[in-house]
Amino acid sequence: MNQTTTNRPKRMADFYGSSYCLNTVVTRLEKESAIVEPSATYYGAEIWSWHPNKAFAMSNFKNKTEKGVRVAYFVDGHAGLISELGLAAQCVPPAAPGIGPVP
Repeated sequence: MNQTTTNRPKRMADFYGSSYCLNTVVTRLEKESAIVEPSATYYGAEIWSWHPNKAFAMSNFKNKTEKGVRVAYFVDGHAGLISELGLAAQCVPPAAPGIGPVP
């Protein structure tokens, strides 16, 4: 029998545990010293672009634009905006700047 539930978390962070993702490449490389471009490699980033309106965020997500729309923090310690295209380049397949795909 199909059941529906109305028990939805009030915040995305309550569902996922956080509103940020961790870059898998960082854990696969095992050591910070293995990251050759720390200022270009992100540790984590927002799982969704929360700052612009929904239509703008969805358009950027679908079209993988080069606009800086998601907050990310990088291996060298700085934080800034990263584009959907920049995130995608490091996520699918998992890759690191200066290294390429990381299995």
